[in-house]
Amino acid sequence: MARPIEYGKLYDLLDDFGKGVVESAVSNIRIIRRVGGKSRRTTATGTLEKSLTYEVQRKGKKTTIGFLARGAGAKYADFIEQGVNGTERNQNSPYSFRGNPIPVTPIYKWIKAKKIKPRNVDDPNVRKRSQFTSAEKESKKRGKQLTQEDLLRSMAARMAKSISRKGIEGIHYFEEALETELDKRGPEFIETISAIIDEVLEQRKKKR
Repeated sequence: MARPIEYGKLYDLLDDFGKGVVESAVSNIRIIRRVGGKSRRTTATGTLEKSLTYEVQRKGKKTTIGFLARGAGAKYADFIEQGVNGTERNQNSPYSFRGNPIPVTPIYKWIKAKKIKPRNVDDPNVRKRSQFTSAEKESKKRGKQLTQEDLLRSMAARMAKSISRKGIEGIHYFEEALETELDKRGPEFIETISAIIDEVLEQRKKKR
């Protein structure tokens, strides 16, 4: 990106800030969180972290910085950031699952990537509901031949229904990253930007 010489300091300052925000956002995504009483990572493949970036642009008299995701992560980055409302639970998100059925295939791929094992969820004994099951056990119990893939896809379908009801709680990884970097730099950061803008305006006056 070509940078006007008189705006060099401002670009450099915003570039440094942008890098800091993206690094903090990546750290926020990688944090292990408690979900449903269990420790979970937000993503399994690392695609979202690799997709995060920022842009410093000058349009007319305005210089702006924006934070976004590119590539495969762009498809769901904002859903992870802001969450999605479920049919029975509001997550205070602008997005909603209402009228939009959740595809099972992405959840199935997530289960495979996380190496999650099928559990015996049909056992009436609550204490045994968390026990792992197998294709052999389920085939005997249900009276038909099942494979491990069948169990995984069945689990993915149940998870899809559960997510559609409960929704997805947003983790606000970019929002928190912005707050972290602004706090880290303190009021001096804004003061420096203001001083640079004043300097640019003064230089432009002298050129007239």
